[in-house]
Amino acid sequence: MVLWQLVLLILVCIFVYVCIWRYVDSLIRASNGDYDQNAKWARKIIDIVPTNNTQRKFESAYLDMRGDNIPVKRVKRASAKVSAILQDPVASRELDINQLQKIQQFAAEQRLYELDIMTNIRSRDVISANVTNYPGKDTSEKIKNAANTWKSDMQNVHDSSVQNGLMNVLTRYIEHSPDLDVDSEINWLKNTVASDKQLLDVVNLSNIGTENVGKYDMPERNILAYVTAYSKTNGRRLANLLNSIRDCNEGNGIVCTTGRVSRYLNSQVGNDDDPVLASGVMTFAAYRNEYLNTLNAIITRNPQISDDELENAIYDNAEMLLSRGVSESDGEKLVMEANLLLRGKK
Repeated sequence: MVLWQLVLLILVCIFVYVCIWRYVDSLIRASNGDYDQNAKWARKIIDIVPTNNTQRKFESAYLDMRGDNIPVKRVKRASAKVSAILQDPVASRELDINQLQKIQQFAAEQRLYELDIMTNIRSRDVISANVTNYPGKDTSEKIKNAANTWKSDMQNVHDSSVQNGLMNVLTRYIEHSPDLDVDSEINWLKNTVASDKQLLDVVNLSNIGTENVGKYDMPERNILAYVTAYSKTNGRRLANLLNSIRDCNEGNGIVCTTGRVSRYLNSQVGNDDDPVLASGVMTFAAYRNEYLNTLNAIITRNPQISDDELENAIYDNAEMLLSRGVSESDGEKLVMEANLLLRGKK
């Protein structure tokens, strides 16, 4: 084989390799957020095509984590993939806090205790590293940034207690609009967001499925229709709903069906006259952000806060969350993270 033929062969191989990964990305974008055929094919291709890219390996594992009632085969496969990443000292450093929390959520749901421990250790390393990455910034800026790094998608939306709570929220939406025309509400919403592709993609995706979602006993489109009927009654409520729809976008794709439904149902949390809808269902991630933002507000009001006052704030606010249903173990995690962020202590 002459040199030009070898060069041509290499260029063709590179072109095919790039095309394969573009096709994988297109499959993920076309997926409905669960483990549908698009997600399945994307996962298979990633597993077949040789790659040392940690993000691709995580992507494959995360595709296996999607959906409700995950089969044992997929649980084992996803667990093996992320365990291999976490045990690699180089690859594990390429995972950010959001990816680590996805693994931790999966480990908790599937009761994979060894994986949960490994993820906890790596998460602490990431948090500790973040503390040293804020030269010249005060503690308020540190904690404010930390609250923003854990995205709202880190909700344990597949947990049965969370779904039961959200069913109560859905019941209240139904009570507000008992005689609902689903098609009319969905068409109204599609027309409202028609000029915003990011929102329209989510609404169109939510409108496709006809199967009941989890325990809700109705399709996703019906749930979105009930929330829409209530939210369009005034501008503030509608803005809240549109924000929750936009929040369904994640990276190159859209979150799973259960994640989308939880966002719709929780769209009026903290900002509505109806106490049930305003309360919503708080997840650990939501409690965590509330906790860090509360500490941020305290430090902002008192930049010269003493060590004793800071310690009291850390523990007093954690105890307040315990009284609202946060478990002791989760409370300890919050205190540990606050200490790491504010004082670099474990």
